[in-house]
Amino acid sequence: MKAKSILISDPLFFPTEKKSLSSRVVCKLVVLLSYLMMAGFSVYELSPAILLSYIIFGFAGLVITFKIDRQATGIFLTVYALCTLFATLLYFHYFNIYGTPYWSGGSDELEYERLGKEFADKYGILEYGSIRGNLVPLWHNSVGYIYLVGLLTKLSQTLGGEHTMVVRIFNSGCLSMISVMVYCLAKRLDLRNNIAFWAAMFAGCLPLMMWTAGQSLRDILVSMLLFIGIFVWSPDHSGKQKYPLFYILVVTLFLALFLFELRRAQAFVLLLVATIGLLTGSDKRYRWVRILWILLMSLIGIWMVIKFSAILNSDFKLILMSSDAYSTYRTEERGGGLSTIVFSSSPPWSYFLRTAYALVSPLPVISYKLYVIWLSIGTIVHIFYLPFFFKGISVSIRNKSWWIVLSGLVMLFIGMAMFTFTSRHITQYLPLAVLITALGYSRYRGVHKNAFFRMGGIIGVMCFLYVGLKMLTS
Repeated sequence: MKAKSILISDPLFFPTEKKSLSSRVVCKLVVLLSYLMMAGFSVYELSPAILLSYIIFGFAGLVITFKIDRQATGIFLTVYALCTLFATLLYFHYFNIYGTPYWSGGSDELEYERLGKEFADKYGILEYGSIRGNLVPLWHNSVGYIYLVGLLTKLSQTLGGEHTMVVRIFNSGCLSMISVMVYCLAKRLDLRNNIAFWAAMFAGCLPLMMWTAGQSLRDILVSMLLFIGIFVWSPDHSGKQKYPLFYILVVTLFLALFLFELRRAQAFVLLLVATIGLLTGSDKRYRWVRILWILLMSLIGIWMVIKFSAILNSDFKLILMSSDAYSTYRTEERGGGLSTIVFSSSPPWSYFLRTAYALVSPLPVISYKLYVIWLSIGTIVHIFYLPFFFKGISVSIRNKSWWIVLSGLVMLFIGMAMFTFTSRHITQYLPLAVLITALGYSRYRGVHKNAFFRMGGIIGVMCFLYVGLKMLTS
C-alpha cells in the first residue's frame, strides 16, 4: 500500500519505490518522446519556431508550477507532453484526410490565423485598436484572440519562421495549466490527493480537451481564463477564501476584460460567478463590498447596454441564428436518428432532450476518421462516470464550498446545450464536470465497479435504441 500511495502522490519525482520508479520512467519517456517529436517536426517543416516555442511555453509552465509543488510540475509536464504529441499527430491526420492541417479543410481557426498574420505583418504590438474596423468589423466577437494569434505569429517570425503549430503548442500549455488548477482546486476542496491527481489527469487528457487544444481555436484559452476566475473565487472546504478579496476583485475585472474581447458571453458568466461568490461568502466583514460590487455590476451592465447595444444585439441575434442553424443542420443535412428528434422538438420538451443529448456529446459514432474514433472513446469514458457526476451534483448542492464550481458548470452547460451546441464549447465546463465527478466518486457509498457495470448495461440499451431510432427516422 505504501508503494501505491507514493506512486499516486508523485509519479515523476519519487524514485524510492520500484512501482514509483517505473511510473517516473514512463512519464519521463513521454516528455522525451514529445521533445524528440517536436525537434523532428521542426526539422521536417524547416521551422525552428516549432521547437523553440515548445521549449519557451514548457519552461514558462515549469516556472509557474514549480512554486506549487512537485506533483503539480509532474502533471503539467505529462499533460503538456501528451497534448503536444497529439497535436502533431492531429496535424498529419488532418493533412491526410483533408489535404490541409485544419478540420474539414479550414474553419474558424484558419480565419484566425489569416487575420493574425495580417496583424503581425501590418501593425505593431501596441496597435491593438487597429484590428477592430480595419481587419474585422466593429462588432467582431474575437478581436482579442486575433491579437493573440498575431503576437504568436510575430514570436514565430522572430524564432525562425511562422507556423500553425506555435498556436497549437500554446493551447497545449493552456490545457496543461487547466489540469494543474484542477489538481490544486481539488486539494483545496479537501479531495484526497490521489483523486485530485487523477482528476487533473482526466481534465487534461480527455480526448475532447486534447482535440480542441490540438487546433488553433480560442476555446481552450477561454476555458483557462474562466477556470482562473472560478479558481480564485472558490473557498476551501471550510468556506474560507484562499485569497484577499481586493486581489480577487482585481483579477476578476481583468479576466472579464480579456474574456469580453475573446467571447463576450463568457465575460458575463464570469461576472455572475463573481457575484455568487460575493453573496455566498462566509466572511461578514465585506458586506459593504458586496453591496458596492452589485451596484458596480449594475452600472457596468447599464453602461454596456447603452454603449454596446448594437453590438450586444447582434451578438444575441448571432447566438439565436447559430442555434437555429445548428438545429437545421442536425435535422436536415445530417438527418435521422436522435438528431431529428432532439433538434426538431419544441419547448419545453426540447430543453430536456437537449440536456440529455449534451450529456453524451459528442455522440459516439463509427467512422474511418481516427479523430472521430478518438472523440467517441472519450464520450464513452465519461458516460461510464455519469453516476458519480450526478452524485457529485447532489453533494455539491448541499456544500456551500462547491457552489462556485457548481454555478459555473450549470451556466456554461446551459449555454452550450440550449444555444450553441458546439462540441468544442464543452471544453469550457468539462474541467468543472471532472471536479464534480471526482467529488461524487469520493463520496459514493456503493461499490464503484458495480456502478461501471450498470452503466455498461445502460450503454448497451442506448446503442440498441439509437440504432432503432436511426432505422425508423431514416
